[in-house]
Amino acid sequence: MSKAYIPAARQGLRHLRAQGGFTLDDNAAPVVRRNLWAVSLAGGLYTDHLPDVRELAEAFAELRTREPRLGVPGPTYLGGWYDRDTGTYSVDLTVLVDDPDEALAFAESQGQDAIYNLMTGKTVRVSVPVD
Repeated sequence: MSKAYIPAARQGLRHLRAQGGFTLDDNAAPVVRRNLWAVSLAGGLYTDHLPDVRELAEAFAELRTREPRLGVPGPTYLGGWYDRDTGTYSVDLTVLVDDPDEALAFAESQGQDAIYNLMTGKTVRVSVPVD
C-alpha cells in the first residue's frame, strides 16, 4: 500500500460519506470551490462498495502510475463520487476546466457521462448543453 496516499484517502472517504464525492490534491486538500468544472479522465476504478482507507490509497497510487500515459496537460486531482443510479463508487484522476463547453467536449473525449461544477454542485450530462 502507498502510505503517501493515506491522508488523501481518509479525507476522500469523509467527503464520500458526507457529500457523495470529492476532488482533492495529493496532500489531501480539497480543491477550492471556484466556478470550475471537474472532468474525470478515462481509466477510473469502480467498485460496488464503499472502499476503505487502504483500498482508496491503493487506488490513488495505481491511478498515479497511469497518469503519464494519459498525456493530459496541466495538473490532475484525485476524484471520487458515488453514483446513486447504479450504486457504484468511482475513483479517478480529474482535471479542472474553466469553460463548460470545453469541459463537455473533453468529457466526451474521455468517455465520461457528465461534468461537475465545483462551486454550484451542478452535474451536467455530456449530451445536455450547459445553460
